[in-house]
Amino acid sequence: STYGKSLPVKANAVKKTPLSRTLTAKPGITIKKIRHETEEEKVKKSLRASTNEGMFNAAASSITNTFITPLALELKATNAEIGLLSAVQNFANTVGQIPGAKLTEYYPRKSIWMLSQVMSKILLWIPIIFLPFLQLDNPVLILIILMGFIAFFSGLRSPAWSSLMGDLVP
Repeated sequence: STYGKSLPVKANAVKKTPLSRTLTAKPGITIKKIRHETEEEKVKKSLRASTNEGMFNAAASSITNTFITPLALELKATNAEIGLLSAVQNFANTVGQIPGAKLTEYYPRKSIWMLSQVMSKILLWIPIIFLPFLQLDNPVLILIILMGFIAFFSGLRSPAWSSLMGDLVP
């Protein structure tokens, strides 16, 4: 009888990962036992993910800050409008942190962070990309408003992100 003895398993039948181990209980039945991550492993994994996210977020912010003023100048912005563009972004980012802090009391921090990421890094950029190609009376004003919303959503996620990092960093 082969009961209790390990039977050969086809190579493609069960994929082994560092966190899994294959056991054979009865002939023809394979059980995959999963070892759960320790708390320390979870923290290290989360810190690596947050570092990677931080790198991409810094790159995106750098690209935004580098190219938004030339875009405004191409749209025929005046010196006052360039100053207003910068001021509106700084003000909106600061104002966005107030509701962001309140939202952390009622909603999961990851949800707040994800919503603001989608809004500030994806959805609000679609109209900015098409702005030079549209025939508008004052495209600079629309650019200022859109950049204000982007900065608001960037500020909205700051309290949630700081709280998440405060939980992770030892």
